[in-house]
Amino acid sequence: MIKIINENIIEASICLTPIPNEFSFNNYPLTINSKKIEPFHYKQEAKEEFKMNVTLISSIISGVFAIVSVAISVGITTYYQSRVNRINNAIEKNRKHQYYLEPLIRSAADLQSRIYNILELRFIETYYHNGTDRNKDYVIHNTIFLLAQFFAWTEAARSDVQFLNLENDLKTSNLSKLQSDIYSLMQTDKYGSNFMFFAGEQRAIGEQMLIKMERGYNCIGYGEFIKKDAFSNELLFNEIKKEVIKMTIDIQFYRKRLQELQHALIDLLDYLDPKHIRIPSKERTKI
Repeated sequence: MIKIINENIIEASICLTPIPNEFSFNNYPLTINSKKIEPFHYKQEAKEEFKMNVTLISSIISGVFAIVSVAISVGITTYYQSRVNRINNAIEKNRKHQYYLEPLIRSAADLQSRIYNILELRFIETYYHNGTDRNKDYVIHNTIFLLAQFFAWTEAARSDVQFLNLENDLKTSNLSKLQSDIYSLMQTDKYGSNFMFFAGEQRAIGEQMLIKMERGYNCIGYGEFIKKDAFSNELLFNEIKKEVIKMTIDIQFYRKRLQELQHALIDLLDYLDPKHIRIPSKERTKI
């Protein structure tokens, strides 16, 4: 049976009656073979287009998942790297904290102890006026050293004050105030010109004692100080020496400034070591 739908589409089916493979009907040439005739030639094109769309959608989904996976991976890596950096910074701050805090406390304790011995325990009378030549040299040179050492660690702490991990900015501010009070006591002319050193001079003395190292500043010890002949060629160290020698003649001209300085140093100790772990309370007696 042959059915004409329009001029371009002809639907055909095979009858039981044998017909030739090639014939014409109403001038439309037809070829019939043993294979099934597809009624719509565009079905294959639709299948191919559907496959292409599925492939495209799959590619887009895969790309989105890849982008999301990368973003998550980067986020996790950044988060953990940030945590590692914070931990490393905390470790470094704690190291700096111990590095500067301990010697600052010790230098303050040593200086206030020397002042106490001079004013209360007749240190000069015992070891300078009645001592050997070695005792006399020690009284002069070691007193110079203790003052210069405190200036050195004060300057080191001032330069790297951000590493003095004192919990918050308020405590750091309070430390700066205590240091400023000591600067002021040493440079004021309220007590006369005896043992008076301006803030810039105090810092310059401290700088002479400091050595810049990879991990931070360090202060020379007393042995190295003696090897350098107590910086006898340095103007400011000679000025300190002159003042200490004058103390051996008449301490009364120096008493008030030294007493106030000793009080300020103990206030600093109480602030930096409030539980008296490093310096016991019996070694903090104010004059």
